[in-house]
Amino acid sequence: MVWMTIISLCIFGAYICAMMYKYGRQDVISEYAYKGGAWLFSICVGLSAALLMPPMIERAPEDFQFLGFLAPAALLFVAAAPHYKNEDSKVHKWSAVLAAVFCVLWGLAVQPVVPIMLALLYALIYPLDEKGRWSNAEFFGLAIPYIILLG
Repeated sequence: MVWMTIISLCIFGAYICAMMYKYGRQDVISEYAYKGGAWLFSICVGLSAALLMPPMIERAPEDFQFLGFLAPAALLFVAAAPHYKNEDSKVHKWSAVLAAVFCVLWGLAVQPVVPIMLALLYALIYPLDEKGRWSNAEFFGLAIPYIILLG
């Protein structure tokens, strides 16, 4: 299952790095769906989420395995509705919120120190980076499964 996590991280990381290089840092990750094309956003986010699902389910305690399913499943909905500024916005926004909540809850169930430390780190940089508050929150939330699964 480690290979699935590594491939997921490579896909998502390469996508984000390429988009940041080409278009600069955006307020939210989903802005890259507009800048770099919705199809590429959907493929990269969807594939990386699908690859994370089995390792997240496997790593979670039995009573919390459903969170390992729900967090990536919500990201699949984000990928399916990449535009957050139009008629897809409700699906995209609610799916993104649910993915974040389920990711944090999964992290708390599996290895609580990781989401707590990331939340503290986020709180430290929050006042220093006004433009990146949302994108930082997204990155910290998405980092939880990767840190736990690869740690």
